[in-house]
Amino acid sequence: MRLSQGAESEYDELTVTLRLNLAVTATFTAYQTWPVDESFDDFQRRLERCLREAGPTCPPG
Repeated sequence: MRLSQGAESEYDELTVTLRLNLAVTATFTAYQTWPVDESFDDFQRRLERCLREAGPTCPPG
């Protein structure tokens, strides 16, 4: 599917906003489920898992 110039710009903005929202939501989820007795390194691993579950961050190709 080929998008017109205006539609491509809108698509890019939509994609950027969606990816940002997914990253923010993944961060909130990791924080909300981070037990108080876990280290910050554990939080980072939890966040990485959440980001992987949220989906790819770069377009294919």
